[in-house]
Amino acid sequence: MLGVIENMSYLVLPETGKKMEIFGRSKGEEMASASSAPLLGKLPIDPELARLCDEGKIERYSSDAVSEMSTNVLATLNGKSEG
Repeated sequence: MLGVIENMSYLVLPETGKKMEIFGRSKGEEMASASSAPLLGKLPIDPELARLCDEGKIERYSSDAVSEMSTNVLATLNGKSEG
């Protein structure tokens, strides 16, 4: 296993920018620890992502969360290829 990505981790409230954990407290770190793998990212619930998926244009999605996750995946792959 390369790592853990927590999907639907939170929702960003558009009016305030506040993160709301609508499914309860994040368990991403716990899952990563239990699987002895790094937590690679937490993806929010994002209406824009849902819209692009429905349109078959998911490759057009961009967000800070995806950028961070991508960086972490690449770093993990680079670290594994060196060892």
